[in-house]
Amino acid sequence: MLKAEDAYSHAYALKYKEQKKEERLERYSEACEYFWRVYQHDPDLFTLNRIQSAAESCMWVKDFASAEKFRLFEELYIKRHPTEAEYGDAVPIMSFE
Repeated sequence: MLKAEDAYSHAYALKYKEQKKEERLERYSEACEYFWRVYQHDPDLFTLNRIQSAAESCMWVKDFASAEKFRLFEELYIKRHPTEAEYGDAVPIMSFE
């Protein structure tokens, strides 16, 4: 997962530098591949943000089949984790109601 996140972060950061699009696409391709390997090995390692990053990585490199699988996984994940979907990875610990 670390390699996938690193490749995604690198590609995303290159968007703000004057780098060639090909270099960004290479990083997105790596990220898509790594995310897919992790998904096949253990989908429980994913958070909502990671699923969305995986789908975005695959879309950038036109791997629409993998991107669609991640989108379907995202829908399932949201149903299973409604609190995370509403609040993000940082779930509120205390309620002040």
